Amino acid sequence: MPSDNQVKTFERTATGLVREISAFRTLVLDLMFTSPVFMFVFAILGIGIFVGADMVVSTLLALLIGFTTAGMYALLSIAYPRSGGDYIFISRILSPPLGFMVNFVFTIVNISVIGTEAVWVSTMALGPMFSGLGAIMNSSSLASYASVFSQPVYIFIIGAVVMLVFTSVMFFGTGPTFKIKSVLFFVAVFSVIVYIAAIGLTSTSAMISNFNHLSSTSYQQYSGIVTSNGLPEKFEVVPTLFGTIYAVLALAGFTISSYTGGEISNPKRSQFVGMFGAPIIYALLMMAVLAVSYSKFGYSFLTGISYAALTGNKLYTLPIPLPWMNFIAAYALDSAPLMIVLTVGLLCTLFAYMLTAIFASTRSLFAWTFDGIFPMKLAKVNEKYHVPAYSLAVIILISLVFIYLTVYTSISAFFTYVVLASSFGLVVVAISAIVFPFRKKDAFNSAPRPVSSKIGGVPVISLIGVAGLITSLLVGYVAMLPAFIGVFTFEYVYFIIALFVIGIVIYFVSYGIRKRQGFPVDKLQKEIPPE
Repeated sequence: MPSDNQVKTFERTATGLVREISAFRTLVLDLMFTSPVFMFVFAILGIGIFVGADMVVSTLLALLIGFTTAGMYALLSIAYPRSGGDYIFISRILSPPLGFMVNFVFTIVNISVIGTEAVWVSTMALGPMFSGLGAIMNSSSLASYASVFSQPVYIFIIGAVVMLVFTSVMFFGTGPTFKIKSVLFFVAVFSVIVYIAAIGLTSTSAMISNFNHLSSTSYQQYSGIVTSNGLPEKFEVVPTLFGTIYAVLALAGFTISSYTGGEISNPKRSQFVGMFGAPIIYALLMMAVLAVSYSKFGYSFLTGISYAALTGNKLYTLPIPLPWMNFIAAYALDSAPLMIVLTVGLLCTLFAYMLTAIFASTRSLFAWTFDGIFPMKLAKVNEKYHVPAYSLAVIILISLVFIYLTVYTSISAFFTYVVLASSFGLVVVAISAIVFPFRKKDAFNSAPRPVSSKIGGVPVISLIGVAGLITSLLVGYVAMLPAFIGVFTFEYVYFIIALFVIGIVIYFVSYGIRKRQGFPVDKLQKEIPPE
C-alpha cells in the first residue's frame, strides 16, 4: 500500500501495471534471456581461448558465482517489488543518479545486443544452416542460398522484420507475450536435449567417418593441432579457473526478472524460482552438453578445431566463423533433420532474447519516467492491455537503430568491454545489498523473512552482498586478461566510460529541467513507487 506521502508525491497512486507474471513465467523470462542455445558457442570459445580448460568444471564454478548474484537480486527484488530492477535498488538505497547511471548502461547494453542477435539470425543461424544442408544433402542450390544471408541489406531486413514481428505482440499485453515466450522456451530447451541424446547415442567412429566425409579437413588433422602447437593435452587447473569467465557469460542475464518486478505475482516465491532456477537449469544442460561432447568428440578434437578457428589456422575450413557445437553435431551425424532442429532452437533463442530485452528495457524506461526523469507521457499505460505503450514504442525504435548500426557500422566492437561495465554495475548492486540493512533500517525490518533474516546477528543480505562484491571484482579482473580480450584497446574502454558519463549527464540535465518546472523530484525519488 502506498503511504500518504506517496499519494501526494506521485502523479498517480498506481502504475497501471498488473501482477500477472507467475513463478513459471518468471523462470521462462530469466532462462530465455540467458539464451540457452548459446551454450554451444560459449563452450567452444572457452575451450579454444583457455586451452586445457575443463568447461564442465568451469560451468559448475560459474553457477556458484551466479548464486551470489541471484541472491543479491532476488532479495532486493523482494524488498523492492517494483519495475526497474537495479535502478530502484540503487536509487533508494544509495542515490538516484547512481541508480540511473548503472541501470542506463545495463539497458543500453541489453538493447545493443538486440542488434547483434538480429544480425545473427542470418549469419549464425540461417546462413550456416543452408551451408550445412547443402553439404549434407549434396545440394549446390541449397548451399548457394547461404550467400544471401551474408549480404548487409538482407541481414538488416531479416533482423528488423523478425524483431518487429515478435515485439508487436507486447502491445497486446503480458499474457500473449508470455505465451509466445513459453513456446520459444520449450523449443529451445528441446533442441538442446536433442543434441545431448543424438550425440550420446551415436558411436565416435560413426561421427568421425561422417565428419571426414563432409569436411574438407579431417577429424585427425584437427586433433593433431593440440600436439603440433604444444598445447596442453589434458585438462589443467589454471585454464579451468579462467575458463569460468565464458561460463559466467553463458549464464549471465538470469536476473532480468527484477526489471519487471511490478508485474510479478508473489515476488517472494517467483523471484527465487526464476533467479535460481534459470542458472541451475542452464548450467545442468551446459554441463551435459559438454560432458557428452568431450566423451564422444574427444578433448583433442574440440580443442584443436576451436583453437584453429580462433587463431586463423588454414586447416579450419568449415563454412561458419566458429565451430559451434550444434553445427559440428549435424556434420558428425550427417543429419539434415538434426541441422534443422538445432537451427530452429537457435532461432528461438535469438527471438526470445529480443523479446525479453525489449520487454525489460521498456520497464526500465517506465521506471525512470515514473520517477520524473522523463515526461510522464512515457509512463502512460494502456488501460485495456496494461502495457506502457509509449515506452515500448521508444525502445523498439531504439532497437531498430541498433540493428542498423550493427549491420552497417563497427559499433558492436565498441561494446567489447561490456563484461567490465557489467562487473562495475554488479559491484554497485553488491554495495547496495551490503548497506541496505543499515541505511534503510525500517525497510529492512519490515521486509519479508528471506530479506530480513540474520546469521549470528549479521544480515544475510549483507553477507551475500560481500560475496557478490568479491565475485564481481574477480569476474571484472579476468575479463580484462589478454587471453580474453586480446590486445587492449583504450578507445573501447573510453566508450564504456562514456556510457556511464552519458547516464549521469542525462540524469542531471533532466533533474534541472524538472526542478525548474516545479516537479517534486527529490521527494518522489525518496519514495518507493506505487504498485
